[in-house]
Amino acid sequence: MAALRSRHECPVVLLTVCPGQAVADWYAEPIRLGHPGFVLRPLVVGPSGIPAVTAPEEVGRRPSLAVLSAAAHGGQDMDVLKALHTGLDAIDRERATKYIGFTLNLLAKTVGQAALEELMMTDTYEYSSAWTESLKAEGEARAVLRVLSKRGIDVPEKARRRISGCRDHDQLDAWLDRSVTITHIDQLFDE
Repeated sequence: MAALRSRHECPVVLLTVCPGQAVADWYAEPIRLGHPGFVLRPLVVGPSGIPAVTAPEEVGRRPSLAVLSAAAHGGQDMDVLKALHTGLDAIDRERATKYIGFTLNLLAKTVGQAALEELMMTDTYEYSSAWTESLKAEGEARAVLRVLSKRGIDVPEKARRRISGCRDHDQLDAWLDRSVTITHIDQLFDE
């Protein structure tokens, strides 16, 4: 903070945003830096300091707050996720996609992430981001592997990793088409 203050010649504030209240409480403790009287008290925002945004129209007006609300409360309050999902229709598609991406990253590996994914999959609105494209590719790769399995085609581990790791939708589509007619795994990769 002192280096930033010196470099930019302006006041500097340490703001910590924590998705868990226990972590927020821990970060809110004063930090004694050693110099007499110099104690840093960071500004900390945890779930208790973030309102639950449950109105879609509020999401449209304040999408950044809605993302923080989803991160803080989305695992416990489905109305927050529904509001975010519906309310983002009020802003331009490119920004909405970014906000969904931010939210999914903040909710990673939580009940809230699974719930938001479910909302996105059941809606006709097409969100597109690196995360959703990766999710689609994973589904396509699973489809290729499933067809091969149902047809009794042996898939060695190296081929399985190649298929599962592919993120090229055109390539996965071509493999899916071939998987219906091939008799050996090597034919899948023939160009």
